[in-house]
Amino acid sequence: MGLTLQATYQDHYLFSYRFGLKEYWKDLRKRAHGIPHNLLELNNNFNQESIFIAQYPKLLLFAGKTRLSTGLGENEKLFLSENSPPLDALGFVLNQNGKVSLHSLTAIIDNITDEHLKEIKLPKYLFIHRIELNPIKRLRVVVTELMLINSYMKWQFMNPIKIYHNVTNFSSTNIISAIEAEFLIKNKIILYTTFAIDELDVNLVEQNFDNKDKSSLAYQFGIKYYNPFNIKNTKMVFEWVKMDKWFYNHYAGFLGSDRDLTNTYTESVPFPNGTESFTRYLGHSLGGNSQAIYLSYQFKFFNLQYQYAIKGAPVIFQQPFQIMDEKELPEIHELSHSIGFQFSHYFFDINTDLKLSAFFINVKNYHNIEGKDHSYPEFNLKCKYYLKKWKGSF
Repeated sequence: MGLTLQATYQDHYLFSYRFGLKEYWKDLRKRAHGIPHNLLELNNNFNQESIFIAQYPKLLLFAGKTRLSTGLGENEKLFLSENSPPLDALGFVLNQNGKVSLHSLTAIIDNITDEHLKEIKLPKYLFIHRIELNPIKRLRVVVTELMLINSYMKWQFMNPIKIYHNVTNFSSTNIISAIEAEFLIKNKIILYTTFAIDELDVNLVEQNFDNKDKSSLAYQFGIKYYNPFNIKNTKMVFEWVKMDKWFYNHYAGFLGSDRDLTNTYTESVPFPNGTESFTRYLGHSLGGNSQAIYLSYQFKFFNLQYQYAIKGAPVIFQQPFQIMDEKELPEIHELSHSIGFQFSHYFFDINTDLKLSAFFINVKNYHNIEGKDHSYPEFNLKCKYYLKKWKGSF
């Protein structure tokens, strides 16, 4: 259950607030009713969005908590994906859609816990700086720098025009640098590609690992085809992505500290009977040591999708990124096929937004356990109702 309020002023300012109650479904069957006893039984992300946006012809400013994304991927983003949890952030876009535009984002990754307030546990901050260049009408080139620190706030890292890669390379930072390109062909076909490198190997991998394990790169290539065969309101997408073993993963213990510089968000949920936590990647949900092929065909309200993914054992689960013995066991890969559709449409005088998805997923070597196969369906239903008075406020 959720409630969203939005307000605008003079077409320049927007305030959006979303409040959602998410019950701890794991213990739902143990009670005779679904009413939570207290707020500790709710997911502590109940403030899902509270953001202020100010937009002018050449400048956009935003501050607050919302879901964010960065990158060119059609399925998921390499740098910051909307599938990651809402983040407390502030940033700006300067000269958007111009010949040269500048994007800057600063966000805190960890939840604010009692350990953070008492300064027992160090927070994690994310900084993303992007420069977009449009040298010709059909070409866009983007240079991106993503930096993660496991430290107290360093205000100088918010400077969007300062280069940090291989300059301030110390054990409390991890930097991913990338170049992206997008090219329009005949007003119907768009090619896009990304090449990214995680700087993990600068002081570590080149000294301690063999050539195979030095690689910490990511590649992405995609094609978007609008109105194929002259069928209106359609779009076809092909996307391939590959992330090396050490991409996203950086444990600074090798460098003499206990910093956690993996590009992940760890969410801890306090309950009366203890604390549970789970971890998600900020970028592509598959994480490092994986590759995938994504296909989709969109026709009006329907979107047919297929994804094939190969996923090795996550590096973050190895103790911790330890150097394996010379007689290393062969790695077991998880192979998965996902096929299904998504449906999204407005009904009842455009006041109700209905979203429905249904997928069938087949997995071999489930969770990287050889011989363990798993097949299951997945259904999702989401319905939003807009009060008519406020429907056009944004």
